[in-house]
Amino acid sequence: MRIESVWGPERSVTSPHHGAASRHRSHHIADGSATLERIVASVALLLVGFRSQWHMGLTTGYLLALVLLPLTLPSLASFRWAKLLVVALGACLAYGLVVSTWSSDTHIISSQARTQAVSLHVGIVASVILVLWARTLMPDGAIAIVMGLGAFVSVGTGLTVVQDWKFGYAMPATLMALGAASLRGGRPTTLLVLCGLGTVTLFADARSLFTTYVLTAGLLLWSTYRGERQGAGGRWPAVALVVLALFVVYKLADYVVLHGLLGPDAQRRSIEDAARSGSTLLGGRPELAVTYDLMRDHFSGYGLGVLPNTHDVAVGNTALFHMGLQPTQNGFSEYMFGRQQFELHSVFGDLWADFGIVGLLVSGLLVVFVLWTLSSAIVGHQLSVLVLFLACYTGWNIVSSPLWSAEPTLILFLGLAFPPLLRDRGSSGPLNYIVEGSPRIGYAHVREQR
Repeated sequence: MRIESVWGPERSVTSPHHGAASRHRSHHIADGSATLERIVASVALLLVGFRSQWHMGLTTGYLLALVLLPLTLPSLASFRWAKLLVVALGACLAYGLVVSTWSSDTHIISSQARTQAVSLHVGIVASVILVLWARTLMPDGAIAIVMGLGAFVSVGTGLTVVQDWKFGYAMPATLMALGAASLRGGRPTTLLVLCGLGTVTLFADARSLFTTYVLTAGLLLWSTYRGERQGAGGRWPAVALVVLALFVVYKLADYVVLHGLLGPDAQRRSIEDAARSGSTLLGGRPELAVTYDLMRDHFSGYGLGVLPNTHDVAVGNTALFHMGLQPTQNGFSEYMFGRQQFELHSVFGDLWADFGIVGLLVSGLLVVFVLWTLSSAIVGHQLSVLVLFLACYTGWNIVSSPLWSAEPTLILFLGLAFPPLLRDRGSSGPLNYIVEGSPRIGYAHVREQR
């Protein structure tokens, strides 16, 4: 039946049964769309973890993350501070291009190296946005499992050069195990998983990863203990406690390794590192001394695509001499300068070389975010074990791992640690989110209320 309305054109009058059927079809369509989105997100995350090179530094995972940006980009508005990713990327690329023109008088600029660097940085940000979007579709643990599976397959198929536990299987296995523990396991199960991973790593001579497991377990226990008490304290005292805890764990790890509890090989190398610089950290990472001397010589950075010249190599070799190392010993000089790029073996060093002062600022913000995340455990918030582990490992990578090696865990950390903007059911806005599970201040799986 058709009726005329004084408020507008004619409209149809339908029975309640017809309206119910329409709503039922709408729910089916919505469910089908959500399922398709989960499949697309899972494939993209798998490829990001797989890290198969496609062209000029662009991996297949990066490529798919970029293609999906029209779908994933709106998710930035639903997470606190996430928009800073795009701002930081834009500032870095702009300054990197500017500072490269300053360096062009004394350095060669490689268009291939520039394209590869841009692909890496843009791909990382696009992948973080992909993880943020995936958090609206699936639990955090499932995201880690899928990315870990991609990395595991990459190692197993020989795509990754090193196929041992320390440099090959350890991180994929960690992501899958902790992802599964965060989905189904309680605190005791999670601690058992960390103990198991730590035991395997202990015999594989992976000192830094073993220390990360210990620190994660300690923070997990502390967050559980403080979560059961009232008046956990303020944020800044918690940050100070995190710094103190990091120092204590470092000194304990020093004692353990120097007394041979991690095996004779680790003991020998650690004694040599300590004798070289008075610290196992600085002695084990002579690239930090090289980075420091390069900063003193050329503080503005070098820029995107800038290749090291003979003066830069001389500065680096001098720093190695002062550390008691021959430049050719263990291939340090060849690694840092001989591959048509600056490779300073730290996230902050690589960001500084490409983006200068802006890169250092981004590194500082990353350190603050890591400390802020870890301090949440100190004040009693029950954080996901994934976020705790990734925060600890990212903090280590900032000073000790090249950006390309740190990329998988950095993507996951940023993607899982940004807290969602929580809204009430009745509030206005494009999306309404609720947090499932215990009070995790937005680190747990977030789900769109449809």
